[in-house]
Amino acid sequence: MKKIISISILLTAFIVSCNKLSTDEPCVLKQVEVITNSPVIVGWPIYLSTRSSQTESFRWVGPKGLISTPGAQNSIQVLNAAYSDSGDYKLEITNTFGCLEYRKLSFISVIPPPPPPCSISNNTSTSTVIGIGDNTYNYVSFSNNVADAYPVFASSNNSLHFRFWGNVAPKPGVYKTTQSINIIDNENQVGCWISTFPLNEFINKELQDVYVNKVNGKLQISFCNAQFTNPVGTAIIKISARITAP
Repeated sequence: MKKIISISILLTAFIVSCNKLSTDEPCVLKQVEVITNSPVIVGWPIYLSTRSSQTESFRWVGPKGLISTPGAQNSIQVLNAAYSDSGDYKLEITNTFGCLEYRKLSFISVIPPPPPPCSISNNTSTSTVIGIGDNTYNYVSFSNNVADAYPVFASSNNSLHFRFWGNVAPKPGVYKTTQSINIIDNENQVGCWISTFPLNEFINKELQDVYVNKVNGKLQISFCNAQFTNPVGTAIIKISARITAP
C-alpha cells in the first residue's frame, strides 16, 4: 500500500511541476527559430512563422498585445503594418501538459518606403544602348482598366510598361520584377518591359527592384541600372527610369 501511495505522490508532483505556464518558471525553457520578413515597409504585411507541430500549442504576442490565442497557428501575419507595429514579437510554445517549453522574442522594424538609389528626371529613362530605353516620355497613363492587373504606360519613340498585381494602384514599396509580363502571382511582383517598333519586347529581367513612392501626393515608379533582355542582339542593356503619375 505504501508503494502505491508513493507512486501517486510522485505522479502528482510531476504534473504540478510541469504545469507552470501561469508562472515565470517554465519547466524546460529552450529557444526556437522564428522566421520574419523584417524590416517591413509601412502598409505591407508582417509575417512570422516557426516550425509546425500537431502536439504543441502556439501563442503570439506583439507590441499591441495578444495576436493569436494558444492553438495550432505556427505562423501569423499583421496586415497593413503601421509604424506602431514596430517592436518585440513573442512566441510561446507549450506541450500537451501545458508546460511552457519554448520562448522566442523577435524584433520587427517597420520602415518608410525607401527611395530609389539613383536620380533620374521625371518621365525619362537612360540606357546603355542607344534607341532602347533612352527616352523622354510625353504621355504617361496610370490605369485600372484591366480586370486582374494595374497597368502603367509611358510612351515616346518606344514605350515603357509596368503591370502590377490586382486592380488597384500599387502601394509604396519595393517590388520584384517577374520574367512573365502577363501573369503576376502576388502583390510584391511587377512585370516591366519596353516595346519598340517594329514590335520587339525588351523585358526587365527577373527579381530586380522596382521602387514605388508617393511624391507630392503622386505615385512615382523608378528602377535603377536594371538589366533587360535583348531579343535583337548580344549587347547588354541596362536602363534606369522614373515615371510619375499625371
